[in-house]
Amino acid sequence: MYILPAHFPVVNLIIIPFLNQKWRKDELQTVSMIRQGEVDKVRFNLEMELRVYWLHFIKFRPSIACNDS
Repeated sequence: MYILPAHFPVVNLIIIPFLNQKWRKDELQTVSMIRQGEVDKVRFNLEMELRVYWLHFIKFRPSIACNDS
């Protein structure tokens, strides 16, 4: 599931969960990802999203990000 940060201007936001096709009903989604060896892919995507969010943050709040007094 992907949710945009609150400061993004979105008129109509639809959240659609995409379940893993090989997911078993009796296990957590994260367990399914680990079992299938998809952890590196998920970790890479999360790191990229965090970098984009951080770059957006320092663009609009440089004094906080740079730790200026």
